[in-house]
Amino acid sequence: MSLRIKLAGAFVVLLTAAVLGASLIDLSWNLARIADEIIDSGNVVTAEIFEQVRTALSGAPKDPITALRTDSRLHSFIQSVSAFGTGIVFIGIDGANGEGIIKEHQGAPVPADVPSIDVLRGAAQLPLPFQLMRDLWREHNYVVQRPVLINNRPFAVIRVGVSTALLAEEVHRLVWAMFSVAIVIVVIAASAGGALGDLLSRSVLAITTGVDQLAAGREEVKLAVSGHDELSTLAIKFNRLSRQVLSERNRWENERGGLFKALRSITDAIILIDADATILFANSEAQSRLAMGSGISEGRALPVALGRNHPLVRMVDAALAAGTEAHDVAIELYGPAQHASHCLVSIFPLSQAREVAGLLVVLRDLKPVAELETVVEYSSHLARMGGLISGVAHQIRKPLNVLAIRLEWMRQDAAQGVPLGAHIESIRYEIHRLDRVVEGLLRFMRPERMERSQVSIPELLAEASSQVASPAIQLDFLMDPMLPPLDADRALLAEAFRNIFQNAAESMPGGGRISVKAAHLRDGSIEIVIADCGCGMERDQLARIFDLYYTTKPGGTGLGLSLALRAIDLHQGTVEVDSTPGSGTRVRVKLPVRPLGARLEINPPLA
Repeated sequence: MSLRIKLAGAFVVLLTAAVLGASLIDLSWNLARIADEIIDSGNVVTAEIFEQVRTALSGAPKDPITALRTDSRLHSFIQSVSAFGTGIVFIGIDGANGEGIIKEHQGAPVPADVPSIDVLRGAAQLPLPFQLMRDLWREHNYVVQRPVLINNRPFAVIRVGVSTALLAEEVHRLVWAMFSVAIVIVVIAASAGGALGDLLSRSVLAITTGVDQLAAGREEVKLAVSGHDELSTLAIKFNRLSRQVLSERNRWENERGGLFKALRSITDAIILIDADATILFANSEAQSRLAMGSGISEGRALPVALGRNHPLVRMVDAALAAGTEAHDVAIELYGPAQHASHCLVSIFPLSQAREVAGLLVVLRDLKPVAELETVVEYSSHLARMGGLISGVAHQIRKPLNVLAIRLEWMRQDAAQGVPLGAHIESIRYEIHRLDRVVEGLLRFMRPERMERSQVSIPELLAEASSQVASPAIQLDFLMDPMLPPLDADRALLAEAFRNIFQNAAESMPGGGRISVKAAHLRDGSIEIVIADCGCGMERDQLARIFDLYYTTKPGGTGLGLSLALRAIDLHQGTVEVDSTPGSGTRVRVKLPVRPLGARLEINPPLA
């Protein structure tokens, strides 16, 4: 329904309601006036007859009935009123026993069950005229009664019948005139409402047309403003909104272009989809990585482009249904030659509302990440090898210096004939030191052949900690009940953890508590934390604890933690050590449950 019809209809309805209300009020007033005329006529006639009866009875107290029947003036008055009175159809005087004393009527006799005039009086007092109009629309007879008393005893009843027959035609004219005027006013109102609707709808149509142009076009839409009414104010605000929308659209287009340019330059695969899983944007990396068969392109549904059973489609469907995000979920993608590539998928909703407006999907290939990790690991090995060589050189240089000094002293003492036993014992000791250094170096650099098996972490830790168990050392274990078995070399890891437990126990000469926690992390690795409450280490000591031959204990070899780090490295794990002087040391070891696939081969070092 158009606005013009709505305005015209509203105008007609309102005006019609007002006219009908006024007409009903006027009709009610006029019908009440007519009813009052009939009621007053009956009351006046009844009062006059009562006076005539009272006069006739005043002269004949012995036989009042005969006096009334023979009173010529009473009969003449009743006949004249009956003939010329307005609406009077019956006049009668009945005795107390119901016997008729005087009767005078026009036309057919009036029935005895004629309703009282009080019925008409009650209808005239109602607020709505419908009951009164029904009583006056056709001929109805009513009776006005007044008792006559003699010596305070009922003697007779004066009955005057009135009829609405003479007034019905006036009522008809009044009602039809009211409806005719109402119809004329409604027609005029409809015409005026249509004209007003045309006037208002032209302005509103101009505004709606401007809104359509603003929504469809890229240019500013300006409405002509005339007048000073509310529609003119609306047009002014629309022009202001048009300028603002154009400015915001230009800014949005620039930002959108910059965003898409940035997304296209990202090396990760980027896909932007809407709430119906339709692809809105896919950069070149996504096009090449996911174009396994039919290809991926903007405007297509992701399940159609990749297939309903594709792992990425299942992840997207779950994210759209739950409205949640995902971070670094590993999936495998298979190419035409069934070559698997490992990817990490992250999904981010495009809105914070309960219903997701769309998703941003990021796929990161793990191969470059693995290669980078291998390069970083190789660099770490090189740095560690540099420290190792520096430590070995230092350990060898000291005995060699002592040997050189002792040989010089031996030459001098031999020339003087001094006994050489002390020099020989010193040289033998330094040679033994060199042998230990070389043996430790060979042990550290000897290539290990991994013998992998399924290892239970709780059993491994219990075995490794058994050597430090004593009444002075308290071991607290907190193991995750869902720990999976570890694919590892049990002997290597057991030796690594024995060295860690041994260091923790030696840091508490007077005894103490060692807490051991193991948990299965979300990234699939197992984290083991061993914490003591010993003396702790200074920052400079903490930076060198994994250096070969570095030790702070008298008689220590400096090999324990270095061998532990090497064993954990061979299992592709990591070790982190935190220590606070006087508070204790905490060692955190992370080991992957399953070893990663083949890595980039860059001549891996022995250490």
